[in-house]
Amino acid sequence: MADAAAASVRIAAGRNPRDKGLTDLIGELVTRGDAFNRRWSTHNVRLHRSGTKHIHHPDVGDLEFVYEVWSCPITPDGRCFAYPSAAGSATEERVKLLGSLASTPSEASASSPEN
Repeated sequence: MADAAAASVRIAAGRNPRDKGLTDLIGELVTRGDAFNRRWSTHNVRLHRSGTKHIHHPDVGDLEFVYEVWSCPITPDGRCFAYPSAAGSATEERVKLLGSLASTPSEASASSPEN
């Protein structure tokens, strides 16, 4: 994932060479982080259109999504991302659990005077 992130920053830098904020960020990352500097020096500029994203959620644990990216014609650099979970996977069950947690009022809000 870190390789893809560095490549995405390089693409953004190529598309926006006069963006001072981006240039400053790249300069700081290159001088402060050996890991980023190694990735930056590979000159990887390919678009990453698919891959696997691992996320650790504090309430439900580890989640794994296989993502895909499409071009969106709404803006010149627009991209649409899809992060589906595999049917029957632990991630699918954990995402369902997150949905139920989000739709259940917390104890603090349930005991507030407005309720």
